[in-house]
Amino acid sequence: MGKPAENLGRIRVADGRVCYESTTYPSWDLPLDDLRIVGEMTNENGPFCEDHFLVFARDASGWHEAPTGAAGIDSALAAIGERLGARLECTLVYETHFASVVLWPPALAGQAMFSFTPAKRKGLWARLKGLLSFPIMEQTYAPEIEAFLSCGS
Repeated sequence: MGKPAENLGRIRVADGRVCYESTTYPSWDLPLDDLRIVGEMTNENGPFCEDHFLVFARDASGWHEAPTGAAGIDSALAAIGERLGARLECTLVYETHFASVVLWPPALAGQAMFSFTPAKRKGLWARLKGLLSFPIMEQTYAPEIEAFLSCGS
């Protein structure tokens, strides 16, 4: 049984920009020249919701995500890789837990892009609910990635 019909959007590369549009996820537009890191991440939302994303970072303030099931993902990944002079391939396709990896730049490739930690639940009721349900995870840049993005190199 596949995922329910959801608008995974469309990603494309045009006029020196990566553009992602969706009615389900936040749309965004990023100049290719601003890319500092291209990565990939998964979460535990599958199989009923999208759980595999490409991630694009330009600074330490945040990142942009696009589901790997978005229309145009293969051609966009190829175009981005060509522009960056690298072959970009997803490696977490069969991962079912919280995971991440840097795809580019080569100096960081293979390292975890994010740290995933259980969110602290406030209040007795919230903590009790947490014992009976899946943990809510906080996603932040891994320390090495944060340092790279903060230094402006």
